[in-house]
Amino acid sequence: MAKVAVCEDDRALRGVLRRALESDGHSVAASATGVELLAQLDPAPNVVILDIGLPDAGGRDVLPGAARARGGRPGPDADRPG
Repeated sequence: MAKVAVCEDDRALRGVLRRALESDGHSVAASATGVELLAQLDPAPNVVILDIGLPDAGGRDVLPGAARARGGRPGPDADRPG
């Protein structure tokens, strides 16, 4: 299964995402801030689920660092209304 990084500042939603992904057999690294996410990107995850409105940085500001962790290869992305 995939290694998934979840970055969501809402504790309840972060927990729901973690449990759902782990129950499907994925390895999940969860964080509440962009700084935490960037610190745990080695080795690079297969998928990053990233909140756009983080307390320390905008998700769009964190995305380039996540792409660098993937060797500069950004994956597909999707926005959802906040």
